[in-house]
Amino acid sequence: MLFERRIDLSGITVSFLVLLFMALLIWCWYTELNDENFTHKTVWTAFAGYSCFFVGATTLPYWAVVFSPFIPVLMVLFPKRAKILLWLETAAGAAYFVMGLCNYGYAYAASANLRWMLAGVLNDRELKGMDFSLLYDALSEGARQNIEALLTGVFIAAVAAVLVITRPGNRREAGEDKLMVDKGSIAMRLFANSCLTFLPLLVYLLV
Repeated sequence: MLFERRIDLSGITVSFLVLLFMALLIWCWYTELNDENFTHKTVWTAFAGYSCFFVGATTLPYWAVVFSPFIPVLMVLFPKRAKILLWLETAAGAAYFVMGLCNYGYAYAASANLRWMLAGVLNDRELKGMDFSLLYDALSEGARQNIEALLTGVFIAAVAAVLVITRPGNRREAGEDKLMVDKGSIAMRLFANSCLTFLPLLVYLLV
């Protein structure tokens, strides 16, 4: 993904991901997470740590679900910002999932994996189909780089926005106790999830 290269320090190769985690540990020690905002800081730090992991390492698309538990907790801590947090989590999860499909499409669109599922039933379990990765590889090198850059940018921007909005020290306002999320946002969130879930199936059936 973004930090595929490594940093060489005095002949010792150190992953950039390790440096990010070490920075988080130093921050936790420096701020002493034993105050009244312990829950807030713990959730924020864990989310920041996972974000560093996903930015610094190439992982499978379904790992995007790891982000899901953090957002509801942050929504409870920041009820008035619940709607924007919901949309940011949707954008980050969608970008990461599609980015993973581009790199690991064979794990989702290959006939060996889908022939026993709904796709295989619809095709009488005989049609072999093509890998999603083959469709992606048909694009030019420039197009693939632009797509990956766009998805990476959306993911990093959305995660960074969540971290800034919910950063420690950004306290709740007085009387802030009701989640400000409308039904339309929840419906669109479920619709986006459904589209992403059926994306590999649609590619398998149409290609």
